[in-house]
Amino acid sequence: MKVERILYCIFGLFLFTACSGGDDHERQLERFEEMNQKFQPIRSDSLIREVVEYYDHWWHSPYHRMRAYYMLGCAYRDMGNAPRALENYQKAASLADSTEGRFLPALMRIHSQMCGLYAQQRLKKEMLTESEIAARFAWKTGDSESALILESDYCHALYSDGMYEECIKEALELHAKFMEYGYRERALAVYANCVKSYLALKDYPHAKEYLDLYQTCSYFKDSPQKIHGGMSSLYLLKGQYYAGVGATDSAEYYFRKLLQQPDFENNQLLATKGLYQIYELKHNADSVLKYTRLYSDAKEKSFNEAQSEALTQAKAMYDYSTERNLAEKKAREVSWLVQALITFLLIAILIAIYARYRNEKRKRKIGELEQRYDKAYTELLCAEETIMALEREKATNDNRIAAYVKKADQLREEVVYYQKALSKIDKRRKDVNLVETKIVNRFRYSLTHISEQDKVQDSHWQELKEAVESLYPSFYQVLNERQELQENEYRVCLLVKAGFEPFDIDILMDKKHTYASNTRKRLHKKVFGIEGSGAEFDQKIRNI
Repeated sequence: MKVERILYCIFGLFLFTACSGGDDHERQLERFEEMNQKFQPIRSDSLIREVVEYYDHWWHSPYHRMRAYYMLGCAYRDMGNAPRALENYQKAASLADSTEGRFLPALMRIHSQMCGLYAQQRLKKEMLTESEIAARFAWKTGDSESALILESDYCHALYSDGMYEECIKEALELHAKFMEYGYRERALAVYANCVKSYLALKDYPHAKEYLDLYQTCSYFKDSPQKIHGGMSSLYLLKGQYYAGVGATDSAEYYFRKLLQQPDFENNQLLATKGLYQIYELKHNADSVLKYTRLYSDAKEKSFNEAQSEALTQAKAMYDYSTERNLAEKKAREVSWLVQALITFLLIAILIAIYARYRNEKRKRKIGELEQRYDKAYTELLCAEETIMALEREKATNDNRIAAYVKKADQLREEVVYYQKALSKIDKRRKDVNLVETKIVNRFRYSLTHISEQDKVQDSHWQELKEAVESLYPSFYQVLNERQELQENEYRVCLLVKAGFEPFDIDILMDKKHTYASNTRKRLHKKVFGIEGSGAEFDQKIRNI
């Protein structure tokens, strides 16, 4: 009984220690959450780490542990320690149950914060991944406005990658979604991406169209601070547009308006750059020198700030890596006996798994062989039955084949006969078409008119050549296959093909009597390789 009482006392003391201070830690966590909602930076991690250590035990709910780790990540975010912030955001996300509704808003905020940190680190791929996850949780919670705002990160990424046409397409789709859900002002604000992209493409008419729509957004009238940078974005876009179209006075006006809002990032840099470019167009040397110097100072300041931020991040990464190395070193200090035991157990488990795998594999192989045997035996029986059936039909098939062979021979003879008949008809038709052509008639006209202007010209010979070769594509190739013909020889062949007699050929070619007769005999040997008369030559030429 005494032992039981002692155990009860120890257990009660344990519960009292675990639960003591719970209200204080809850109030502290709520206070940090309130500061974060009001955008008040958390400058130290000491108090929030105590809250995390209190909640980071199995007897506390995952919801409280997630909240604590999320606020610790926010603290490191405000302190500029991105590696630690990401580590705690990831821990908070791992504790959340995405199937339970109360976790969804927190998951949306966690992944939104991770998206912002990756954006600061210029890790675009990781930023877009977290933005997509956060948007998905926003849709699940019914927060369509936040979901669409997160989806616009992809649009900004397209613009920064120089994919201006894709950026315009994505912006118009976002505009349609904002309008579908009733967020008209947000939809108009999206047009800024269209304006920037069209300006980059130097498509100033379209840039002006969307700029006019963008500036109708009531955010600029009611509460300019709803858009990051206030009126700066509008002034910058207007200045760039007017500079692009050559309206230097208007561009200077808006760049000076932008210069009057130096509190926002890059305003001084962008305004001075725009002004010195404007004064270069105006050839105002003094102003160019002044704003070139101011632009150089702003650029140097921006570079120094970026370098300082990079050094801060590098130091945070070094500190984070150092602590991780220490933690890994402690983890390696586990007893060698425990490691050996774990190794032995793993080997035993692997051996058992492998033996079971081999046994199962052998069973599967035997089963597959049996199935293949049954299938092959069944197919063999079917094949033997098919062979027997085919042999029974063989006699009948032989008679049918002989009949079809005989019929095919008859049909083949008919086809050859009709082909020859059609070929002759086609040739006659072509011969008639050639004889009736305008150029052949022109040659006939030259036979009956002896004036100088009615004689056959070179252009007429070319036209006759084209007329013959268009109707008989192989004519030239057949005649020149053995030896290349001279121009007058080929003209004799053209006239023979067109139906002219030897006497006509002598007149048309302005040659003496017997020229055509002698040439035709000589060409018979040159073209066809054998001796022959002029009449035989004419017949062969007209049969081509």
